[in-house]
Amino acid sequence: MRRGLLTCLLALVFPAAAAATPGDLDPTYSRDGYVGIALGEAARATAIALDPQGRAVVAGPVSETEGEPAGAIGVARLTADGKLDPSFSGDGKALYEAGAAVRVGDVAVDDLGRIVVGASAAGDLLALRLTDDGSPDPAFSGDGIARADAGGDEGGGDMVLGPSSTATLGGSSCAAGKCRFVLARFDAAGAPDPGFGTGGIVLTSFPGDWAVINDLAATAGGGVRAAGDTRTQYHELAIAQYTASGTLDPSFNGGGLAVISENTQGALSIVVDSAGRMLGLGGFGLLYRVTAQAAIDPSFSRSYMPRGAFTIDSRDRVVAAGAAGGCSRGCVPLDTVVGRADAGTGAVDKGFGGSSFGDRALADLGAGPDGAYAVATDESDRPLTAGYADDKIAVARFEAAAGPPDQDADRVRDPRDACPLRFSHRANGCPLIKRRLTLQGPKRADLWLGRIRSSQDRCLQDQTVRVFKLRAGRDEPTTQATTDDDGHWSADANPRPGTYYARVERNFRERLGACARARSHAVTIRG
Repeated sequence: MRRGLLTCLLALVFPAAAAATPGDLDPTYSRDGYVGIALGEAARATAIALDPQGRAVVAGPVSETEGEPAGAIGVARLTADGKLDPSFSGDGKALYEAGAAVRVGDVAVDDLGRIVVGASAAGDLLALRLTDDGSPDPAFSGDGIARADAGGDEGGGDMVLGPSSTATLGGSSCAAGKCRFVLARFDAAGAPDPGFGTGGIVLTSFPGDWAVINDLAATAGGGVRAAGDTRTQYHELAIAQYTASGTLDPSFNGGGLAVISENTQGALSIVVDSAGRMLGLGGFGLLYRVTAQAAIDPSFSRSYMPRGAFTIDSRDRVVAAGAAGGCSRGCVPLDTVVGRADAGTGAVDKGFGGSSFGDRALADLGAGPDGAYAVATDESDRPLTAGYADDKIAVARFEAAAGPPDQDADRVRDPRDACPLRFSHRANGCPLIKRRLTLQGPKRADLWLGRIRSSQDRCLQDQTVRVFKLRAGRDEPTTQATTDDDGHWSADANPRPGTYYARVERNFRERLGACARARSHAVTIRG
């Protein structure tokens, strides 16, 4: 569903099977399973939604100046195959000024194809509405941005789109060391909804005078359930359920409020099912279920999932995403992690991922740290994560089911079978880049000379070339050399009479594919 925090555990990555397995990066998405999007000096996606065309819309806070806090909302739209969509803002991405300390809690696509972002900035909750082409919608509050001030320092931006294109945002309103739940609702025109709370705003206090909303979920009859943390003791679970008019719903726990002290670690992300039960993901990734009577459900097997956000796919499975790594155990790099469990029982899906980090899928999305704050699933139940890779927004898609062995038929059966294809026209798999190798025999100097030629520079540079002498049985290696940046090489030669050739072995180049093995023509030295 929405944004999450990052886990701080050691993760070891073992090679994946050659066949596509559930939890593998999908090589048909952006050619290598993921895409990085540059927006400003530092960007991350904290929300994701899919539209009816299967396009992923991601949003998050962006810092436009190095070292400064986020001051803009970044939004990007990707086609169903993972390319930036040029029909959105011309190049698939855009920035929208919002004010200081931007947080983005949610993004959604309404029935008219408009994109709505729930956020907070400069101490207010705000909703940003865009037309299909990425322009701020002037029919929404005049400039596409509606703001709500509840009288304190407001932060959050989790959102539910309701009937008649209303947008309900949730977060916290803090003043004088106290924090309360805050909801704000805007009507279709971006004005405060007069039928909701007082002037479109609802404030709710909890014991201890400290409570924050981390997620919202729609309930029957146009109502909303809010969940997060309170600190009466230590990260207790705070829940409030509201009617469509913003009053506390007495059908929930007798008065609309509940504080659960049993170990839940609060709530980062929630989903409410048709029976009124709430699935929640706690602060350390604990997955639990709360009954309609506001008690922890003992029939649900509580288990640990990636610490962050989750959603439910069409087969009633929890799909959760976050990050693995950190400095608690040796400062290993952060990697994106996805887990799956049965939403009815809580049992972890042991056939998904299968890494050493529990039964989860791990993915390295680049040279630097990466992770996920949000997750969605498409019509084929493939998980899509949104987060960061270094200073870029990162979006990745994972396989939901097993695929055939060596699905790209390139005869490569190892963990690099789904190589990134940044330099290949092929739709998936690992391209085989051809090479041609020449050999020139000694003339004026006792040197072998030669050159590798290829369409890709990375198949030329720093390659080891060996010179062999033909003989019965196994050929005799005589000397070797390393190519320069242009593929040229030379090696000392003191050739005896005989026939010689040069050879460069097939090798893999990261983010390129396989550089083909090549053998030169033969050179005969006569006595």
